[in-house]
Amino acid sequence: VVIVSLKAPGDATLKVATDQGEFTVPLAELASGAPRSFLDGQVQAQRVAPTIPLADSPLQEDFPVAASDGAGGAWVAYVGHSPVGSEVSTAYTQRPKDFSDLAPKGGGDQVKLVHLAGGKPGETIDVTPPGLDVWRPAIAVARDGRVVVVYAEQRDGNFDIYRMSFDSKSRTLFGPDRLTSDPGADTDPALARAPDGT
Repeated sequence: VVIVSLKAPGDATLKVATDQGEFTVPLAELASGAPRSFLDGQVQAQRVAPTIPLADSPLQEDFPVAASDGAGGAWVAYVGHSPVGSEVSTAYTQRPKDFSDLAPKGGGDQVKLVHLAGGKPGETIDVTPPGLDVWRPAIAVARDGRVVVVYAEQRDGNFDIYRMSFDSKSRTLFGPDRLTSDPGADTDPALARAPDGT
């Protein structure tokens, strides 16, 4: 797979030379997103969406989910993870009395939210505090613009589903609301917007 990032007028063509032959790709023919074949089917060309980084932090960003904002942008929720324990192990020059300094400390997860508009990410919003044990958020946008994020969180040895809401107009977070309380692991929530906008 070769991905080419370019900025060109709509009537431009891309000329490609390979060991198997040469071919020309009229960029306008890729506008629909459907693949086009060249060199008797040996090569396919397809337009794909450009990529941009949504987060730039020392955290490990995992489990992104997105929902349309209804205006050409999207709300994206994800988990930011900070590793537990020190990043560098202690170098011992003599036998330690105990290994208490190796016990993991700190770290954990945090659910975050960012609005993508005009091809650029906005300010990152902390949906939850850091240091939690959370898993795979889901997201939906209500008709009134309220962003709903649900996620599984482990508290006292049990995973349950929690909900946070973000009012994009007042920039206010509401919650968390605990949605489940079964003693088993409640994980992997999914959200959808109903026809009435809820």
